Parts: sequence; C-alpha cells; structure tokens
Amino acid sequence: MKLNLAEKGNQLDIYVDGPFRCRNGSVDWSDLDYIVTYDFTMQVPEQASLILKTVNDGDILVKNVKGDFTVRNVNGHIELQDIVGPASCKTVNGRIRAVFREDPAAACSFQTVNGDLDVSFSSKLAADFQLKTFNGDIYSDFPSSYLPGKAETEHSQKGRFIYRSHRFQGVRIGAGGPEIRMETLNGDIAIANKNKEK
Repeated sequence: MKLNLAEKGNQLDIYVDGPFRCRNGSVDWSDLDYIVTYDFTMQVPEQASLILKTVNDGDILVKNVKGDFTVRNVNGHIELQDIVGPASCKTVNGRIRAVFREDPAAACSFQTVNGDLDVSFSSKLAADFQLKTFNGDIYSDFPSSYLPGKAETEHSQKGRFIYRSHRFQGVRIGAGGPEIRMETLNGDIAIANKNKEK
C-alpha cells in the first residue's frame, strides 16, 4: 500500500495505490485478505478548487475554503463548513451538511440516497431551488414561492411528443437566482438561515 502524489501544472492528485487498483484507475476489492485505512488531513490555500472522493467508512470535512467543490462519497457523510463557491456533493448512505459563508453565485447540487440534506445560507438568500425527496419532509427558514413544474420532452417514433415530469418541486427564495438542486430518497431536506437565532 502506498500514497501516490502527482503534480500536473497547478493540479495535485493524491490517491492511495495498492493491489486493489486497476490500470484504468478503478478499484477491485475482490480476494483481499486485509484492510488498510488512510486518514487525510490537508491544508490548502483558501482559494482552491477541490475534487474529493472516498468509499466505505470515510467522512469528508471541508472548512474555510473558497473555490469549486466536487465531493463524492459512498457509505459516509459530507460536511462543508464556512465555504464560498459552487458545490456539487453526492453520497450514498450518508448525510450532507453545508454552511455557506457567502451565498453561492452559481448552480449547486446536493444529492444522497439515504440521508438528510441540511444546507445553511445567509438571511439575504436569493436562489431558485429544485427539491425532491421520496420518504422525507422539506423545511425552510425562508419565505418562498412555488415555481411552475418543469417538463422534459421526448420525441417518439410515431411523431408524438411525450411530456414527463422530473418530479422536482421548484421553489424561489427572495428574488431568485442560481439553481440549487437538493435530492434525497430517504431523508429530510432543510434550507436553513445560518443567522437565525436558535
């Protein structure tokens, strides 16, 4: 087992290498008789774009960073504290919590299968949300108005148009703004005001 670091221009790749890693970068866990765990604690410049991924029994925590975030996890939680910038977060079997220091100026997405989504913004939030939960509730600290549902269009072979709903609920907060998509299968969604007294 070894930790590989590769620098390409202003990009740094850090990944765990071992007999489980295939040539194409994918992972094959079959026929392994041992378990190795790596925990990472990294300090980066405040203005850094991050792509973070982990699988099985690992949580991801990001603090005080201003940049683009792509975060992926399987069987673990994602937590972003005091961040600035657009975020794309996805996990399976874990919750996602994010607190924005400044409200995002570009599109964001938060998705989990089994877990809650709890994202906090300033009291001046202005954004358009697309929200979806199958087994859960949706909460907001902000006054909001409903947006008309979107329809996806398909052209069939018989020359007919078929309209299918994507089953998201559109909600506008404030004057509207960047689209923030939040989706969970089994969990609650909370759009929180970080300045609200508890």
